[in-house]
Amino acid sequence: MTDIDQILKEAGETTVYNLQRLDKTVTTAESCTGGMIASTMVGVSGASGVLWGSFVTYMPEAKHCMIHVSNTTMNKYGLVSKETAKEMVLGALKCSGTDYAISVTGLAGSADNMKYVNPVNESDMKDPDNGKPIGLVYIACASLYEKKIIIRKYLFRGSRNRIRKKAAVKALQMLNDEFLL
Repeated sequence: MTDIDQILKEAGETTVYNLQRLDKTVTTAESCTGGMIASTMVGVSGASGVLWGSFVTYMPEAKHCMIHVSNTTMNKYGLVSKETAKEMVLGALKCSGTDYAISVTGLAGSADNMKYVNPVNESDMKDPDNGKPIGLVYIACASLYEKKIIIRKYLFRGSRNRIRKKAAVKALQMLNDEFLL
């Protein structure tokens, strides 16, 4: 097990334990992490009592249909933006009714991990995510009951999967640090 895998496992264990201790629930809205946060928690005994579920909203249509992210927001600010992360986390809260929610949206890159997202054709030139760096990730955590939303921007380095794992770790740590401790 690599260092990042061990850190991710421990973050999942800590999150499940803290949610159990507080008798609270969480849901996730995941894009670039593709369900990794929820999967990490599911690997911990007792997760079924605290993890409501996960919205894996990789495509814009999924973000819109599943958790009601505005097409206007995605078109204006991009899929990878604090505005989209905020709408994702609020949509996940409203759809699930949980105590807390986490959202993650970012650019993990390709297998070769190019440096920036570059346009492929003319229509891509109008994409607001064009030119954003690989490794750019926005993570949001929120609680409707506490009327609190935290959104953070990160720039991770490494391979596609390493970026995804780092984002999952930060998301779980954020939830713990800002809401559960």
